[in-house]
Amino acid sequence: MTRMSRISPLLFAPAVALAVAITACSKPPTPTQQAVDAIKDAAVKTGEAAKDIAGQAADAAKEAADKAAEAAKEAAVKVEDAAKSAAEAAKTAAEKAKDAAKDALKK
Repeated sequence: MTRMSRISPLLFAPAVALAVAITACSKPPTPTQQAVDAIKDAAVKTGEAAKDIAGQAADAAKEAADKAAEAAKEAAVKVEDAAKSAAEAAKTAAEKAKDAAKDALKK
């Protein structure tokens, strides 16, 4: 038995003929198919754009919420400071009233 070092033309020819036949039978897409493909591409691009816009909107909403939280913290600190000042003023006024009452009783 001898080994074949190359492909036999008897096996190669049918494969080439099949490839040529497949290539010859394939048709370019019809205008309808092209329109369907274009619509699919547009839908994909629209979906991607919507996803990007939704992400940007979520980022903006988070940033706004963070700013609102920071403003609320600052307002709470100011209210606390004002309450402390009011309590100190009330304490001072109470001490002055007490001292005035003592002075009035001494006289």
